[in-house]
Amino acid sequence: RLRTLGLKALLEGDLSEVEIDEADGQLNVGGVVVKTQDTSHPGLSITKSRAGMSQVEKEKVPAKSLIDLTSTTKRHMRRILKDLLLVKNVLLVGERGTGKNSIIYELAHRLNQPIEVLSLNEETTTRDLTMRMVLVEGKTIWVPSVLVEAAEFGRWLVLDEIDRAPAGVLAVLNNLLQFREITLPDGRRIKAHKDFRVIALMNPPTSA
Repeated sequence: RLRTLGLKALLEGDLSEVEIDEADGQLNVGGVVVKTQDTSHPGLSITKSRAGMSQVEKEKVPAKSLIDLTSTTKRHMRRILKDLLLVKNVLLVGERGTGKNSIIYELAHRLNQPIEVLSLNEETTTRDLTMRMVLVEGKTIWVPSVLVEAAEFGRWLVLDEIDRAPAGVLAVLNNLLQFREITLPDGRRIKAHKDFRVIALMNPPTSA
């Protein structure tokens, strides 16, 4: 359910130079053209039309993360964007510092695409996937997690360091990717929005 792209290796058979152009409300990455989200007027997002963007959605759009784009980075951006348009989820594999997060943030920034980020580790529980604690007026309450909000509102969900997640957490994520729904602790089922996408990031496995 996740299409794997290794960031360290060049894309086989795809070494042509990729040009990026932004004009007339469109982002063109090497021939893959997507209408950017208009933050003030009705427009088209990556897959659908929205009646403009709320302030909450605007705040979910990441800041610009890359100044100089290498040829390899541009090719990866094209592959990632193409897969997302084809309603595929993406797994980026690369060493620390190779720019996995930055590529996604840059694409989202250029598209005015709201995202959510969920960092995973060995202590992550299945409950963490559905609920989180926040402080409201001096009281701690449980609210839906960023994963649930991304699925419900059609945002991109970035799963950072998915390779560190426990088996039980991976099982829940697999169910979400396969059936595009998640069950909350109270028994409610959230059906993923048609624009919901998952982009998982991981470091390459190391041999003992």
